[in-house]
Amino acid sequence: MIGRYLDPETAYAEILFGLIMALTFTLGATLVVGTGGEALHEIVYGAVTCNVAWGVIDAFFYILAELFELGQRGKQIRQVQTALTKSEAVRRIREVFDERIGPAATPEQRAQFYEAVHPLVMRMQAPRRRPTRDGLIGAAIVCILVSITSLPIVLPTLVIADTHAAIRVGNILLLACLFATGYGMAREVGGHPIRFGSIMAAVGLVLVVVAQALGG
Repeated sequence: MIGRYLDPETAYAEILFGLIMALTFTLGATLVVGTGGEALHEIVYGAVTCNVAWGVIDAFFYILAELFELGQRGKQIRQVQTALTKSEAVRRIREVFDERIGPAATPEQRAQFYEAVHPLVMRMQAPRRRPTRDGLIGAAIVCILVSITSLPIVLPTLVIADTHAAIRVGNILLLACLFATGYGMAREVGGHPIRFGSIMAAVGLVLVVVAQALGG
């Protein structure tokens, strides 16, 4: 379902952002408020609400980006349709596609393509600048992805009474999730999954080490 509304790059980026957010929050909060019983509840509550808040913010920016893209696409269509001459309209089309096509086609092939696209664009209707159903669902998924990345911190507190142990297990789970996220990202782009997963986990581990050195 996620793949229908979000591209893999966006989905993995949101998960990665949420995990690092949760990890840095728990480490920073541990240094500030300590790890007593009340402090544990504050840390967990803070991590969850922080991620949920950023999930909402990211969802808003996701919708904003969609509106910008729709507006830009509509402007390009109108520029072609209101061009005074066909050559000017074709030039507008070339401005949009030239860089995307690049060296994949010869100048002659590109010119033929732009001539063929021109009548299609003239019949197109510019999209309305309002959130689409898919865009709203995508924004909701973004919010959920960022929010649920706080679960590795929440779950240990439900089964482990010792505050220090619960926080440490939560951090270990976050590191494991960072590895899994990096592993999945590398598979999507044909990279080295274990290597990239290890790099993501190493970033999180550095954060843990720094926090421990500061007394966390």
